[in-house]
Amino acid sequence: MSFLAPLFLLGALGVVLPIVFHLVRRSSRQKTTFSSLMFLSPSPPRITRRTRLEQLLLLLLRCLVLGLLAAAFARPFLRRALPLEARSAPNRQVVVLVDTSASMQRTGYWEEARRQVEAVVTSLTAADQLALLAFDRQIDTRLSFHDWNAAAPGDRAALARERLAAMRPGWAATGLGAGLRAAAELLAEEGTPLETERRIALISDLQAGAELDDLLAYEWPRGVALDVRPVRAREHTNAGLHGLAQATDGVEPSAGRLLRVQVVNAADAAREQFELVWEPPTAGSNQTVYVPAGQSRVVNLPEPPADVTAARVVLRGDDEAFDNVFHWLRPATAEVPIWFVGPAAADDPAGMLYYLQRVFQPSPACHFEVRAWSPEGPAPTTGEPEPRLLILTETPGADWTARAQRRLAEGATVLYVLSNAAGEAPLRALSGEEELALSEATVGDYAMVGRLDFTHPLLGAFRDARYSDFTGIHFWRHRRVTVATPGDARVVAAFENGDPALLEWSRGSGRLLVLTAGWHPADSQLARSSKFVPLLYSILDQAGGLQLARRQFLVGDEVELESLLDTVPAGPIAVRAPDGTPVTLPAGSKTFRATAQPGVYTVLATDPPVRFAVNLDPAESRTAPFGVDELERRGVRLASSRPPAPAALAAARQRAGEVELEGRQKLWRWLIVAALVVLLAELWLASRVAPRNGSNTVNAT
Repeated sequence: MSFLAPLFLLGALGVVLPIVFHLVRRSSRQKTTFSSLMFLSPSPPRITRRTRLEQLLLLLLRCLVLGLLAAAFARPFLRRALPLEARSAPNRQVVVLVDTSASMQRTGYWEEARRQVEAVVTSLTAADQLALLAFDRQIDTRLSFHDWNAAAPGDRAALARERLAAMRPGWAATGLGAGLRAAAELLAEEGTPLETERRIALISDLQAGAELDDLLAYEWPRGVALDVRPVRAREHTNAGLHGLAQATDGVEPSAGRLLRVQVVNAADAAREQFELVWEPPTAGSNQTVYVPAGQSRVVNLPEPPADVTAARVVLRGDDEAFDNVFHWLRPATAEVPIWFVGPAAADDPAGMLYYLQRVFQPSPACHFEVRAWSPEGPAPTTGEPEPRLLILTETPGADWTARAQRRLAEGATVLYVLSNAAGEAPLRALSGEEELALSEATVGDYAMVGRLDFTHPLLGAFRDARYSDFTGIHFWRHRRVTVATPGDARVVAAFENGDPALLEWSRGSGRLLVLTAGWHPADSQLARSSKFVPLLYSILDQAGGLQLARRQFLVGDEVELESLLDTVPAGPIAVRAPDGTPVTLPAGSKTFRATAQPGVYTVLATDPPVRFAVNLDPAESRTAPFGVDELERRGVRLASSRPPAPAALAAARQRAGEVELEGRQKLWRWLIVAALVVLLAELWLASRVAPRNGSNTVNAT
């Protein structure tokens, strides 16, 4: 028998204490009748040569408990129990983690990466195991341990080289944290002998734009080491080009839009002057931009003429071209109809329509069409696009009440602004509240909003403490809404006296919003406050009127087809990639995931076809390498730069084998059980002899 922690055996020396306690007797066993003891001083007995050990069995039990506990803490194991599979365990398990992100397309980097992988494969012995993983935003297992073990020993290196030859860097971003986590979990799988050396060989350019967030809350497995092999090629400076949002400030819709692009220059760049060019060429569109090393510049480029729907911007003058192109699509202008039922005096500052039209001004991305209708007239039946937001500001007639009920059932939002107390019947019909009362509230000088439900999505823009104060808005008049079953209505905002200011009812898939005061000057100061515009935009957004189709994505993004197409076809969907390769999605597909290359993709399932652009992740242009200590700060255990000596490696493997044996046998558990049994026997025996020891007294008479 051997011990994993033999120093704990020194604890067995504690058996000296029970022996000493048994030798020292605090009182005599003899019972003697004596007269008064008041004139005598007590004196304990002294240990002399005639002192004898008593209760030997009790002493042995106590010494045995201490000995068993010391042996348990020393972690014993039997060497002869070493299993055969542990003796035949591989010397090393190596996961080669290869970076195939877009930044590896730089000149000479991929060739250097392949040489690094070749060096790892060449260093392996017949007893080693190898797995080959590629990573960018996704993890791709090119060679597993199972494939390696299934091949003949003489064919394994050739198999690894064959899988490596089929690998190429792609266009996706660098998910380094996810790659390291996947490799570590592969090595930490159960069943791997502890004496096996487990190592990850990371082959990457370690560019600063790599994503490491997956390592923040991850506990690095014990016994797994990371061998960082940075890829360094011939020095080239790099500048990157990325598109931003369209610039619309101060630009009339008829004057065209400006495309905002950002040019980023590396800190070690030798060049500082570049040129931005549209392809296909546009007259007078070329611009020269000066970007010092380590800085960035934002440039506004005039968009191509209206007949050009797709183009690209190219950055010229850079050594590395992989991130010098931005693919552009002309954004479609969304038509957003809004119906206003009330007085149609659009130029009257005393009316609500005057302020509503000034909130929803047309922009290059959105064209708002505010249509005014008379509340007494008939509602349009055909030929008009149905609005997502219907605003009622006067007591609607029966026709408009029925139209509002139908729009609520269809999932639209109806905003009913109570400008007087005469709309009780339409409000009952729209809200479904039969026992609802509407009256004019009594207001002194003015009323203020005193309570707001900031958990409601409509007030999400005002949750910040800087924007949550509504007390500066004075309401001269408002209507009191009394509901018999208040649980059916949600009070979004209320006045100081408790009267609701904004209520919400859910009706089917639609929503009814009731504002108990108008925003015109006769009722309140709401239209002239800073809260008015964001509040109305929030209402329109919640109504679905601002759900603009997204046309720009990054490599590796998933494209929701429902956001691109008005109606997703029931059959297969054909998509043409930028290089002309057709991709056919099965019937019922709602997501397109094959965004593996930058460029313009075309969905051929509609007439006319719908296109969307995919561009490089801006993080890939941050090509300056980061320090390896950044990985250590995230808990990654780095391998020693100097390989261990054979004797030290053999000793470490022997030690790991002993730890594994002790962990499998767990003899310490049986020693603890034995110690508990002996302790119980000692307690029982001590209780039996206690009365006899307790009679050693002297009675005074």
